[in-house]
Amino acid sequence: MDIVDVYRRSEFLPDVALDFLQSDAKIFWAQLGLESEEAEQILRTAGRDDIVMDRCIKREHTRLILANKMAELVIIRGNSGSGKSSLAKKLQAHYGRGTLLIAQDTVRRDMLKEKVEPGNLSIDLTESLARFGYEHDLLVLVEGFYETDIYGHMLERLRTLFASQTLAYYYDLTFEETVRRHQTRAKQEEFTPADMKRWWKDRDFLGWEEEAFFTDEDSLETAFQRICQDLDGF
Repeated sequence: MDIVDVYRRSEFLPDVALDFLQSDAKIFWAQLGLESEEAEQILRTAGRDDIVMDRCIKREHTRLILANKMAELVIIRGNSGSGKSSLAKKLQAHYGRGTLLIAQDTVRRDMLKEKVEPGNLSIDLTESLARFGYEHDLLVLVEGFYETDIYGHMLERLRTLFASQTLAYYYDLTFEETVRRHQTRAKQEEFTPADMKRWWKDRDFLGWEEEAFFTDEDSLETAFQRICQDLDGF
């Protein structure tokens, strides 16, 4: 026996892991949506390191063995007015069908009327939408402010889910350049420079090795071409 394919709920995985240790199976595989740190610790302590969790075995076989298109995740973050939305919309228009755009303002403000605070419902909904994109092998564009102290753990989970198919970008602009860009937008009346200053978070990086940055010198077209080039590299 090579693989134990587990469908039981996450809270039962530690017990399943203990049973697994009594078998000669090589790989412990928990299906999509199932994971347990306790079960992983049990297995690794026993020297059983071939562990896969939160993955559909049928879909992974289709992707890796048959070389089908894999879901891709692009995270675009930055302060209000920096150009995130314009970039994400340009990417969606370019790639067309098969692209899922998840905009923070749409999910949090328009759909849920939620406040920016820990535990707000938009965190779970954003993750669920991105998982939908993963399950349907879409190009998922996650665009917004996404403050690390509120949304960071959720973004980490998405990074783990999409694994090597993840790209992350941050608009590391000066406040003055951000205001200038905002004042060229059709929606500039939605909020003022005073609002932007109140919301401002300086260099709110994720801290990921693969996180890339756009600066004052990078135009919309430059950022667009950079991401297209990076996606072509997958």
